[in-house]
Amino acid sequence: MLSRFQTCWIGIAAVITASVSPLHADHLALYDFEGDWLKSYAAASGVTAGNFFWSATGLTQVTQATKGDNSSDPFPTSAATGFDGWGPSDYSALSFRSVEAAGTSEAGAIANNDYVAFAITPHENVSLNLSLLEFKLSMSGTSGANTFFVRSSLDNYGTTLLSGTITTNYQKFSINLAELGFVNISQTVQFRIYFYTPGAVPSGSASNYVDKVLLQGTAIPEPNGFILLTAAGALFLLCRSSFGGKRA
Repeated sequence: MLSRFQTCWIGIAAVITASVSPLHADHLALYDFEGDWLKSYAAASGVTAGNFFWSATGLTQVTQATKGDNSSDPFPTSAATGFDGWGPSDYSALSFRSVEAAGTSEAGAIANNDYVAFAITPHENVSLNLSLLEFKLSMSGTSGANTFFVRSSLDNYGTTLLSGTITTNYQKFSINLAELGFVNISQTVQFRIYFYTPGAVPSGSASNYVDKVLLQGTAIPEPNGFILLTAAGALFLLCRSSFGGKRA
């Protein structure tokens, strides 16, 4: 049987543990481009994920197209929106005309603003530890924009987080954000996926597709740590006073 002294210390430990527990550790943003197609369907507390968007001076002909990925990787469409689809070709994706991604290099894509993007904002007194960014890309034909790269606002889009090749079949791409230092973030973070074809301009008859964008991480309430640690200190002093600094 625990003594009153031990019980008191267990209470202090419980308060400290609660002070550092996350507000939410799950999907912070989730886009599958169905229904209200640019909306994030994540329901995380402590953060706001804005609508998916693109630059008005870059990829201007962006639409919702029934060319989405209907697999369950990294999540089934119905898990996000409740949309079950009416057949393999009825799942939607974000689509743009490949010819608009006319930059022939990373520098050209950046100069032309040839990107699609989303942003996530922590609420007041909340910090974010981001762990994973995943998305799926494809194109309608081999003459589409066949190369992508990802950058973020944390370093003013100065570093490529991931780059790769796009094919006519959906591929999933993943970025381990924790390994890249996306921790203790207290400001809005924007992620951009840029597109281009090295040394060439894509065909006017081709389209590129983006689907199933997922951001995972943890939202941590900053003031709760201070308040609860203060409570732990007060509980310690109460225990010390109650037991005269000795075990019962």
